[in-house]
Amino acid sequence: MTTRILIIEDETTIAQLERDYFELNGFQVDLCHNGNEGLQLALRDGSAAGLANPGPS
Repeated sequence: MTTRILIIEDETTIAQLERDYFELNGFQVDLCHNGNEGLQLALRDGSAAGLANPGPS
């Protein structure tokens, strides 16, 4: 079974690079561009890991 991860990244280019990297290394990737969408997806589908860009505080 393939490990599934969730990437939450608002910068499209960075998100695509991260997705490509993980997919090339055998992961199934869910990609969201904002935290609310990512939270909903994580709660609905579950992921083995998550990668988020917290942004400025």
